[in-house]
Amino acid sequence: MTPRHRRQRDPFRLLLILVAVGVVVTLAYQVHLHHGALDASFAKHLRTLLAESPIDG
Repeated sequence: MTPRHRRQRDPFRLLLILVAVGVVVTLAYQVHLHHGALDASFAKHLRTLLAESPIDG
């Protein structure tokens, strides 16, 4: 009976897969923003909060 050798994962291949997934997610997000599907509501909200609150000093 020959011992079975478990196939080891290649860390370089795993790194390449993670980088590829990160690039795809980033590009999809940028395209989504560019086409106006998401507005910058958080930035608008933050701007109005900062404009309304007086700075003591």
